Amino acid sequence: MEFELKPFDFAKATGKEWRMYHDYRYKRYPEALPGDPILADNVVEENLRNMLDEFDLKTQFVYLKDQIVEPVGMVRVAALKESSASYEENKHLCQVINLELLTPYRGKGIGRRLLEVVLNFAKEHEKSIIVAQVTEDDGKRFIRKLKAKEALSAVENRLDLTKLDWNMVNEWAEEGPVRSPASKIEFFQDVPEEIIEEYCRVYSEVGNQAPREDLEVGDFILTPERRRQHEQSRKAGGGVWITAITREPNGDVSGLTEVIYMPSKDPLISQDLTGVPEKYRGSGKGKWLKAIMLQEIRKRFPTVTSVVTGNATSNAPMLSINNRLGFKPHKEVILAQMTTEDLESYLEK
Repeated sequence: MEFELKPFDFAKATGKEWRMYHDYRYKRYPEALPGDPILADNVVEENLRNMLDEFDLKTQFVYLKDQIVEPVGMVRVAALKESSASYEENKHLCQVINLELLTPYRGKGIGRRLLEVVLNFAKEHEKSIIVAQVTEDDGKRFIRKLKAKEALSAVENRLDLTKLDWNMVNEWAEEGPVRSPASKIEFFQDVPEEIIEEYCRVYSEVGNQAPREDLEVGDFILTPERRRQHEQSRKAGGGVWITAITREPNGDVSGLTEVIYMPSKDPLISQDLTGVPEKYRGSGKGKWLKAIMLQEIRKRFPTVTSVVTGNATSNAPMLSINNRLGFKPHKEVILAQMTTEDLESYLEK
């Protein structure tokens, strides 16, 4: 099968080029996320542009020789810029964000050429470790053929709100202030300026407490500047980002949870990070935060019927809470890892 690769630059794309991108996305999305609503075009464009502030990106589309206006696949790789606060601990890392083909074009040798794009990017940026998130069966077979390490096992879980035991949720919400009488709940969309330094410190701390298993990745740091960029990007895309925290009398942020609602993804809502710093664990704050956020979802987004979240399979404390709430596995996620050297050896065979 004759094909060629052409670059796509998110920073300079014309309206016609974005239309081509989205037409491809509409074909690809049902393969990757069958049954889910498709994220709106403007949200996707905003998210990709936002990435350019922190990552060096390379994107190439796959075209058949006789169908040059209709992509049949894509490869996208990324590396943190030196200006990123997370760079120093992750300067060895190359991330494969997309390496995909529409189903009819798989198994025809095109994937190998896409791996060459990944390898060249990793070598040009002097990266020694390549990581990729894999969810589809074909992708899992592909990484096993490469003999990539399955470095982290995770799962996307979903909670059906129509079957949720709201009495239990209300009990958890009432129990929280009893067990932590000095703690106060605060909700916000934009982090208040007076606590943004503390919030970002705690966010980074609890985010980096998540299990990494065999992944050779370092800490990721959220800065106030980056948080503000994320907030503006969500608003530009029409999203509603709600965060709840517990605060202590001394001003400490002692726990947090967040959800992101995108109108085009309704009836789904994304549950992102929930965490409690180690010094404040053991008083039920995780349950309290989960419960009051579910109450907030019910109040603010009555059309939402499913909460989507992801967890490492080794994250026992959070899985325990989610299991009691009724979250169910939706799909298995593997974070695969390979050295640049090993990928080069594979491609030389």
